[in-house]
Amino acid sequence: YNRGHQIPSGDRTANAEMNIQTFYYSNMTPQLGSFNQKIWVDMETKVRNWLNSCDTLYVVTGAVLKTVGGNETVKYTTDKNGRRIAIPNYYFKVLLKLQLNNGNPNYQAIGFWFDHKANSGTVTSSYARTVDYIEEKTGFDFFSNLSEHIQTQVESKFEPDKWGIN
Repeated sequence: YNRGHQIPSGDRTANAEMNIQTFYYSNMTPQLGSFNQKIWVDMETKVRNWLNSCDTLYVVTGAVLKTVGGNETVKYTTDKNGRRIAIPNYYFKVLLKLQLNNGNPNYQAIGFWFDHKANSGTVTSSYARTVDYIEEKTGFDFFSNLSEHIQTQVESKFEPDKWGIN
């Protein structure tokens, strides 16, 4: 397993302290190398590119052992000291893009859901989901600081083409 970063080291390069913090174990999970070094890197690259095309981009990344109501088996690996570490079954990213148009906010949201398995492909629309879908799977309420109207509107939309995803 690789030490899979949740906040990528490459996203925290403004200074050494910020970058060092990405190497805390609280920011890592055991990831298959064939997942971490392939599709996960592609996802991280896409997020960096989207950042350049909006005023603000909120990104939430997570690992899931079991889905809400799921009966998945949790597997474990051991660290160098023999302690058991749970291996996530899934990973997700949810994004909220804010673009100001003449001072008026325009929001777009999208979610991505990945089975934690060997994957040498690239991120396509087959991984894209509504934020509502990710909320159902995880039990989290993302972007809860938005008004209920905006939250309902953007979290239920599925528009991968607006994010350049085929």
